[in-house]
Amino acid sequence: MSIDKKYQKKKKLLESEVTSEGVMQPSEVDILLKTISNYEQVLFQKDTEETQRTSMTTEIAPSSIQHLISLYNKAIEYYSAMNDERHMQFLQKL
Repeated sequence: MSIDKKYQKKKKLLESEVTSEGVMQPSEVDILLKTISNYEQVLFQKDTEETQRTSMTTEIAPSSIQHLISLYNKAIEYYSAMNDERHMQFLQKL
């Protein structure tokens, strides 16, 4: 086994990329929140219905969970940049 010690040179972030204006537009935030809500409804409702019928938990595709996690991360980044306490809600969900 060998260890590859090469790494990618990453560009430096501009201040405009990490401020509230550079993170996301309000319309994008609305879409993000709706998408998160849809995923949560589908994933958690599906689990509840299946559990009631079969007394077993259902399997959820890992790609669905990974996508939901990435959506939570985007929400956390946005609300953190806005100094909004809602980022804590998404941290807890994560």
